[in-house]
Amino acid sequence: MSASGDDYKACVWDLRTKKSVGSLTFRDKDYRDRQGKPSQDNFMIKGAFFSNCGQYIYLLASKFKYAGFLVKFKIHPSAAGVQFSVESVLEVYRNFCQGMRQSRDGSLIQVYTCDGFLNLIEESTQKIIYSQRWHNMPIAASAAIDTEDFLGQEHNEPSHIITVSTDYEYNFIPVTGRSSTVSNAISFIGSTIMQILLLYIVLIYLMGYLSAPELK
Repeated sequence: MSASGDDYKACVWDLRTKKSVGSLTFRDKDYRDRQGKPSQDNFMIKGAFFSNCGQYIYLLASKFKYAGFLVKFKIHPSAAGVQFSVESVLEVYRNFCQGMRQSRDGSLIQVYTCDGFLNLIEESTQKIIYSQRWHNMPIAASAAIDTEDFLGQEHNEPSHIITVSTDYEYNFIPVTGRSSTVSNAISFIGSTIMQILLLYIVLIYLMGYLSAPELK
């Protein structure tokens, strides 16, 4: 079992022995303190979970007014104990991150931020495949669900993501497939631009009509 809190570390427990087998921390070597010197402070751990295969642990480490990082640790069990090594580090956002959740099938990692952004990371490639702002306030929680298998018994890819912000607003976001998640965002942006252009043309037409000299 993994657990994280505001003490800048995540603890890993063996439920059979009811003992801690280690703690995990993270800090970015490029982070500087107020004097511009390399900081030795660990980042706040805002989430931790095991991968579905059980071979990795993911941490979300973040620092106020700096950035958030998704850190992937490899688990090395042995007779002498359990060791951990950093497998990869991905900067997921250039601001403080509130938390993260994993989809039931383990394919998507949701990272939500203090300024209302939702980022989706594909677990197999460790790449950010989607990033969009859905709230004006910090996102407090998110969940990936499959509306055809709501209880997650079949562990299908999620069809929707639900986000809830601190002002009690929520969003029900469709994500039917990896490519459609990105294409939906592109289509939304494209349609918005077209609507703005159309409104601009109508305004120009009206301004020209109203300013035209009256015929006698």
